[in-house]
Amino acid sequence: MPDHVHILLRVKEWTEKHLDYYIATLASEIARKYSESSGNPVSESGIFQYGYCDKPLLLERSLDGLFRYIRENPHRLATRQQYSQFFQRTRTLRIADKEYEAYGNLFLFRNPDKEAVKISRKFSSEEVEQKRARWLYDAKHGTVLVSPFISKDEKAIRSKAEALGAKIILIVPEAFPERFKPAAHDFTLCSRGRLLIISLGRSPSSFISREQCLAMNDLAETIASDRS
Repeated sequence: MPDHVHILLRVKEWTEKHLDYYIATLASEIARKYSESSGNPVSESGIFQYGYCDKPLLLERSLDGLFRYIRENPHRLATRQQYSQFFQRTRTLRIADKEYEAYGNLFLFRNPDKEAVKISRKFSSEEVEQKRARWLYDAKHGTVLVSPFISKDEKAIRSKAEALGAKIILIVPEAFPERFKPAAHDFTLCSRGRLLIISLGRSPSSFISREQCLAMNDLAETIASDRS
């Protein structure tokens, strides 16, 4: 890639030393080779940024999926460059009296026709069906759906709405990492100008608390109520 490289390293047998040793040796050798070929002496720190990401492929992750991600990275870069207006990132999106980080098509935020999607456990099955039908109808006719899409029913509505061509403002709890790029499905929506992701800026966690759920739904309501 223009500003970074992906290295997929396969360990085929038990090693005498910790894997970190071999990673450090690899980095040192790459720096040496670069120095020789370029005629510009450089240390390992001149090649590898401090705190660069290295992590093992755990059992629950797919090797084929990781390899496909690396292989398709140039295509994703070309897509972001071609449709840069759909891959905007800002840390200063002002909503009410606060600023949020956002990624995607910022024009969706300015769309005056927005509607928050939230299904409460207090709703009867008839109420859920009525709201579902209305949201899908509105989404098909240009309304931007705004929600964290937390519950199973909300996720199903998002899936159906997207199949109808809906535009989505997705609220997420986690702060975006430095090199944030949406996952495959969301990336495709971004490339079509149909997704904006807004973050609460919280630390990454596998658990979403009730407080976070309330905060995300409140933010969705605030965004949807802004008709300016």
